[in-house]
Amino acid sequence: RASCIDVQSLLIFSLIYSLSLPPTVMSVLRTNMFRIMGKKVLSSEGTRTILGMSTLGISVLLSQTRTFCNNVTETKVTRPKVYQYLICPFCNRVKSYLDFCGIDYDTVEVNPLTKSQINFPVAAKKVPIAIIGGETVEDSSCIIKAITKYGYDNKVQSFPGADFFTEDTDQWDEWSEKKLAVMLYPNITRSFEESWECFAYSSKVESWSSLQQVLVRTVGPVFMSLANGKIKSKYNIVDERKELLDMVAVWCDALGDKKFLHGDAPTMPDLLVFGVLRSIQGLQTFEWLMQETPKLKAWYDRVLILAPSRAVRSL
Repeated sequence: RASCIDVQSLLIFSLIYSLSLPPTVMSVLRTNMFRIMGKKVLSSEGTRTILGMSTLGISVLLSQTRTFCNNVTETKVTRPKVYQYLICPFCNRVKSYLDFCGIDYDTVEVNPLTKSQINFPVAAKKVPIAIIGGETVEDSSCIIKAITKYGYDNKVQSFPGADFFTEDTDQWDEWSEKKLAVMLYPNITRSFEESWECFAYSSKVESWSSLQQVLVRTVGPVFMSLANGKIKSKYNIVDERKELLDMVAVWCDALGDKKFLHGDAPTMPDLLVFGVLRSIQGLQTFEWLMQETPKLKAWYDRVLILAPSRAVRSL
């Protein structure tokens, strides 16, 4: 067992050191790796000498082109199954809708480095992917449509009526996906410490091997932290904290003094926005955002009560 851990350490750290990360980032990595493995981590120079490992393979794995609304027939299952990343805002939009509709489902936590759990035909290995009624459906908006059909076809008692989908659903669907979700990323990756926090869940994924857990826990924050500047540049984000507050102010202004967007009962726009925010629940950014915007917190808590998790198994 000891020799196995040694090899794992070398593999992980040779990958990390090949990135030439800043000393402060490397210090955090070494400290946290010590906590994870319970052993002294090799020095950067020693690890470089023993194993030189390129990040090209992982880069290729992460560079996938997305195709939307592709359905592929698969073996029928008893309940919906969602392939996800726990912190993915689009996955959480899907799960929040299932939760609110009272539909039980299973989740499969996908390894973001290998994506080996997606071992069936799809247009692109991008989460969320859901198997609903014997069909594989990609993209959160398409999955939501498939869930709606599933609910009506199976006459789910707790399923909402047609008035749940208000005229402005498409507007808020696009806003939550292309505006709000985009603004979350640079906020949860402002520092390596916050990027590290995002992957705390990986050590609890029982379906992953110990090596997979450690790799995702260690390599995931590195890539997230490095991508922060690129995301900010791509979307012209200068002050991510201020711009996130400005973004949620759009939603709070639309809420006004109402409990939910359209009155005393939630509608689909509420679920879409709630799902995006739910992806960062428990992170520093979430706690800060709720403190800064009491109206948002009050609304979020009301939706949360109505959409308790219906996930049955994590596969």
